Amino acid sequence: MPGNYAVNVGTVTALVGGEPWTSTDLEVTLVVDSDTLEVIQLGVIARRPDGTGGTLDRIDFTFDNGDYTGPDTYSFTTAPPYILGMNYVPPGPGFTYQALDGTVTVSEFSFVPTLADPDIAAGRLVGTFSFNGCTTWNVSGICGGSDSSIAVTSGTFEVCNFNLIRY
Repeated sequence: MPGNYAVNVGTVTALVGGEPWTSTDLEVTLVVDSDTLEVIQLGVIARRPDGTGGTLDRIDFTFDNGDYTGPDTYSFTTAPPYILGMNYVPPGPGFTYQALDGTVTVSEFSFVPTLADPDIAAGRLVGTFSFNGCTTWNVSGICGGSDSSIAVTSGTFEVCNFNLIRY
């Protein structure tokens, strides 16, 4: 498959505030150790296009440096170590729902850098996710008000081929 590798092909689905949400506009980035190819960081961004070249809304999650260790269930925490960052960015300007709690379960993950392009890895990433997000929260971890929180549930992801950054 020299030269033409379709990257970030797949689907992310969820219920956002109880409403079905689907995206095929995906970006998965792997940051790997240049020598060992050990995953240093793994990030998924799923956008829903607005039809005019912009983004309607977005869900993303990123495993912080060195915390991804393979297929497993990872819990979000608001205290160190920060295993993952999870967000929902709704339509319109102004705010982001950041995860207050949640999990990502990676059930399948494999990658092999391509010979045709060193910035692409062939592979597959499959799993599930959910989180409760807040636009603001107080020190005790409670959302600031009813309109400042959202539940992102029943999330699934299945993506093939990724952007690869060697570090």
